[in-house]
Amino acid sequence: MAPKPATSKTPKKPTGANTPKNKKDAGKVSGDAAAAQDSDRIALEPPKTKEEALQEFLNSFEGTEGNRDSKVTLDEWVRHYEEVSSSIDSDDYFGTMMSASWSRLKQKMPNGAEVPAVKFTPRADVDLLEKQLRRWREEHHLTW
Repeated sequence: MAPKPATSKTPKKPTGANTPKNKKDAGKVSGDAAAAQDSDRIALEPPKTKEEALQEFLNSFEGTEGNRDSKVTLDEWVRHYEEVSSSIDSDDYFGTMMSASWSRLKQKMPNGAEVPAVKFTPRADVDLLEKQLRRWREEHHLTW
């Protein structure tokens, strides 16, 4: 039985590769291809030992100027995360990611209590504190 011809009451639906359901943008297609290549490469590489994985992780902090001494200085750590943060659109998301990633890192307080070494304060909390400080300053007629 032949399909009914399209009428003004029933618009013809698009078919083929260019339909919204089937259409992929070039970035998505190239991303899919890159992911497939990565998974092929990863599948062909033998698994890393714990020592190799640790060394690769430490080397990521060294950057191009590092001396590969397996020690991460504060400058190397800051430079590494400055590079990472530049690829993340939201400062709040980056801060949340950092807190979660380093949540096991603790520092010991003078009273002996261990607290997280990396703390994050969302932008909204900083804005609220600044607003309260401005109001307090105006109420007390202070200028800074």
